[in-house]
Amino acid sequence: MLRLREICGVLLVWHGPLGQEPWEIAEPVADGWRPIRTKKMRFHSHPQEVTENSVDIGHFGVLHGFADVRVIEPMTTEGPYLRARYGIRKPIPLFGGLSGQFHIRADGLGFSLVELALDGNWAFRQLVLTTPTGRRGVDAYVGTVLRKRGVSTLGRTAWAPVEAILERIVLGVVAAELRRDQRIWDHKKYLRRPAIAAGDGPIAAYRAWARQFYPKEEQQ
Repeated sequence: MLRLREICGVLLVWHGPLGQEPWEIAEPVADGWRPIRTKKMRFHSHPQEVTENSVDIGHFGVLHGFADVRVIEPMTTEGPYLRARYGIRKPIPLFGGLSGQFHIRADGLGFSLVELALDGNWAFRQLVLTTPTGRRGVDAYVGTVLRKRGVSTLGRTAWAPVEAILERIVLGVVAAELRRDQRIWDHKKYLRRPAIAAGDGPIAAYRAWARQFYPKEEQQ
């Protein structure tokens, strides 16, 4: 039986072993959020690697230029669900920078939602949906939506055009940052038992969690 759900305006189809009962993805709270703006990207990668980015705290500063990265709530898992919360600051020349907290939510390897609360009462959501297209191919639908917090219903109408313009800019920035990751994905090589360094954070725990999404004969 085909299992189909609409979440955040996109259709999600269950893809799992025959006979396995699907697990659910909860709809994010829609309070005050407009429909998410999406962009399709294609990577030489794998859904597990794309989702791993969200817990690879070591690369936030080295590759993406974040500063003062700190763990607020360490990575936790329960069945197919993964959660974590971090604090970050993004230096911006001439403007000082932006700082805030972001909550990581991964439901399986195909649904990833980042909710970022920025200083200055701005809130941001980033959605990453990955579909494998081959042994080393991924179609990723990347979505962003931005809103001003603490605004009245009347003020929401006034802010909407500003939010829409900023969303386009932010989506372009997110796509550019993912292309930085692509340079690494293009040259990664699979190792069944790779060496993990002390600074790699929760990557080993993440990969252990991810094994549940593979057929049992591939988990050895």
